[in-house]
Amino acid sequence: MNSKEFVDPIFLRPGRVDVHIHFPVCDFSSFKTLANSYLGVKDHKLFPKVEEIFRHGASLSPAEIGELMIANRNSPSRAIKSVIGALQMDGDGRGVGDMIVRQIDDDESDGYSNVKDLRKLYGLFRLRNVKRNRASNFDH
Repeated sequence: MNSKEFVDPIFLRPGRVDVHIHFPVCDFSSFKTLANSYLGVKDHKLFPKVEEIFRHGASLSPAEIGELMIANRNSPSRAIKSVIGALQMDGDGRGVGDMIVRQIDDDESDGYSNVKDLRKLYGLFRLRNVKRNRASNFDH
């Protein structure tokens, strides 16, 4: 389940649920741990850009970042750029700043024409998940 607000409170009363676990969004330190685990990368030239985006308030869950890294595990640069693109979209299409986008666009690409392609792709994934979540909420 994505949110306990959709669960009948009777199921969450003491004695029914022993532990509530909160999974926080990723920060830069967590991102570096994920990059090391998924990509075998301890440091990368794009890390300062990722750190700057996190400082501007962007956030994704560790699972979302892990998915992007797994999908691009053969190219650490491409994987990190895909995470950057998703962070710039901040999961909901708001974005966190054109300055950072221009910096990424000016860098050499690893098979992608630009960050806009990544945004479109990530937007499609998010849209699909939103539709799926809405459909499952109506089933309950």
